[in-house]
Amino acid sequence: MITTGAHGHPVLTGTAEEIRDQIDRLRRQSPVVKAEAGGVLGWLILSHDLIKELAVDPRVSRDLRNHGPEELRTSTNPMVALARINDVSNLYGEEHRAERARLSGPFTHRRVQAMESAVRREADRLTGELAATAPGEVADLRQKIARPLPAAVICDLLGVPDHLRGPLLEAIDAMVDLTERPPAQVAEDIARLRVRMDELRAYKLANPADDLSTAVVRPPDGRPPLPEDAQRDTLFGVIGAGYETTVNLITAAFFHLLRDRAAVRDLLAGRVDYEDVVEETLRLQGPLSQLPFRYAREDIRLDTGAVIRKGEVISFMYAVAGRDPAVHAEGPNEFQPSRPVKSHVAFGHGVHHCPGSSLGRLEAVTVLRAVMTALPDMTLADPESEPPLIPSMVINGFTSLPVVPHPLSSGA
Repeated sequence: MITTGAHGHPVLTGTAEEIRDQIDRLRRQSPVVKAEAGGVLGWLILSHDLIKELAVDPRVSRDLRNHGPEELRTSTNPMVALARINDVSNLYGEEHRAERARLSGPFTHRRVQAMESAVRREADRLTGELAATAPGEVADLRQKIARPLPAAVICDLLGVPDHLRGPLLEAIDAMVDLTERPPAQVAEDIARLRVRMDELRAYKLANPADDLSTAVVRPPDGRPPLPEDAQRDTLFGVIGAGYETTVNLITAAFFHLLRDRAAVRDLLAGRVDYEDVVEETLRLQGPLSQLPFRYAREDIRLDTGAVIRKGEVISFMYAVAGRDPAVHAEGPNEFQPSRPVKSHVAFGHGVHHCPGSSLGRLEAVTVLRAVMTALPDMTLADPESEPPLIPSMVINGFTSLPVVPHPLSSGA
């Protein structure tokens, strides 16, 4: 049930699964709804096409400092803590273009393709460990495969030393856990993240290398470095985006594939390919529910008749947009890797399209191929139920994925 707040608008509450269902119900009513989500009142954009339209509209900004409501700038809400991060994703206009150019080099098609062999080696290593599981034994694929691969890849890309990797990734996990927490806990998590990022900054200043972290703290083009807080937030943004989203993409891809044995047979027979599985997963269960926030720079009147007033919050609901029946009329809530059109906005759209999307796709395709080639009979430990969702208004993924790498009887 969707409750109504004192402001007269819907309020999304409950578990992650309940909130997902509430958003689905709202989408069936209208492509845009003013509602309270995660304790923040704003406009939820639930339509695939409307997200794409507003993503390139210059009247829409992600810059809280200059275009957002005053009350959010001092809020202790965990969602708002992400919106206040001083990195490229929360900049606008020329400032955004300049900083995005600084970070785009490592994510060019050529650089990503050059990383393919390293990604494949790590995927093969992790697959070998999973394959060593005893017959009938259950393993958590999220912890064994989906989490360590992106962690290794993004940390290698940024040049994070081994002794900092575990503590740094734990701090990032805490920041994107957007469950309702006391302000003191939020402050503690932010402080711990700053310490970890400062440790990385200090290490790269003392040990420069040809990696993205060094490029942030010591720009190679002769430009002055960003202020320290912006360096810290930029490193968090790049690591968080390259790690959290890919973990959840890989986990979801294995879940939806293994739940559909016909899809497994089609994949192994070559009737669909691994890229099809990844794109269909991105459409059906993109790794982000939303990424807070955007703001109206002026009043915006939509074709639906809704008017978003200057300064009001706008949230693109990426996860639900891929299941928009206006775009995917046939079985929008079904996993169909063979569907010819898999349009989605899982990696954003326009100037804020994720620069690391090619790397994320490469990781997912590579590890799917490695695992399914080595373990074609692998099954879900409980094919009849869906694992719990991460309790977050931002991350859209499962807390775990129990599988049986070597089932005692073949499920194929």
